[in-house]
Amino acid sequence: MGNPVHRDIDRPPADAGVSQLNARAKADLAAGKLESAIAICHEAIKSQPDCAGAYRILGQALQAGNQAEKAIRAYEQVLQLQPDAIDVYLCLEALYHRRGCLSEVNRCRRQIRELETRRYLPEGATQPNLNYLETSGWVQSLKGQEPVNGALQPIPWYNYPAIEFVENHLKPDFQVFEYGSGYSTQWYAARVARTIAVESDPNWYGKLRDRLMANAAIFLIEDEEKYAAKIWDYPDCSFDVVVVDGINRNRCAMHSISKLKPTGFIIFDNTDRYIYDRGIEHLMNGGFKRIDFFGLVATQTYKTCTSIFFRDDSFLKNAPLPSARSSCLGISLGYAEAHNRCDDSI
Repeated sequence: MGNPVHRDIDRPPADAGVSQLNARAKADLAAGKLESAIAICHEAIKSQPDCAGAYRILGQALQAGNQAEKAIRAYEQVLQLQPDAIDVYLCLEALYHRRGCLSEVNRCRRQIRELETRRYLPEGATQPNLNYLETSGWVQSLKGQEPVNGALQPIPWYNYPAIEFVENHLKPDFQVFEYGSGYSTQWYAARVARTIAVESDPNWYGKLRDRLMANAAIFLIEDEEKYAAKIWDYPDCSFDVVVVDGINRNRCAMHSISKLKPTGFIIFDNTDRYIYDRGIEHLMNGGFKRIDFFGLVATQTYKTCTSIFFRDDSFLKNAPLPSARSSCLGISLGYAEAHNRCDDSI
């Protein structure tokens, strides 16, 4: 039997009216109007009870409003309609983990592993593809000169080890601020509650703004100082993640400190360039700890360094075990071995 068809989990429903309701609900969710988003979702579901998209947005709104039990019911309804929705399993895993429901956490992780493995089964094959240069998308990115994974979906332009690390420390309710927009903006928007990006290149801004989901916003600021200061528009402790990957990076890193939540972290790309030493030293002198990731980067044949800065290391303690992690870059040998054991037991 061939590879299962991967359904587009964000496709609009057939009913145009319901599609419009979903778009309104997404916009209200992105704007923080949770009660309105929830009401609109219920209206969409009443009109089309099998609309997985409405249940998904409903789950996100309920989760953002700390209504965990109702969010779980909404997400489980999505899975009744779309059993291969990996993003929903990830949300449920986080919700069940906070409630201490370990059996449900493990169920979600097993499903995530199985879906990840199936995604990388070549057509007609029983053994998953373990060629990391293919499953990560590196081969495709080299040919097309754009940072995509093996499924041609956008990924950040960090090195692969850093992407793997960051992906498994994101939570669905996170708020992300990016200095420098791009494929990463789309990647974050699919995984967190809100993404705000600032961009200095008018051409790139024009290309990107129409691709973004409703929970992502992008601002064009060409002046370097105003660019770095954009984060000051937001209250202190607003963001779980700040990405420093555009112009004026040293200043951007310095401006980020007060806007980062105590448990948040900063992603500083290309830290192997000596011109960023001043920004790195400023963070280190300010009490930050640092983890450096060196590795291959999409579209290139060389390695780069991406550094993660944090003050509170509690986010490291709650990470899933390596055997339970999922990745947009393909599966590991351990996943494949687990898949093979399941096949042998049939």
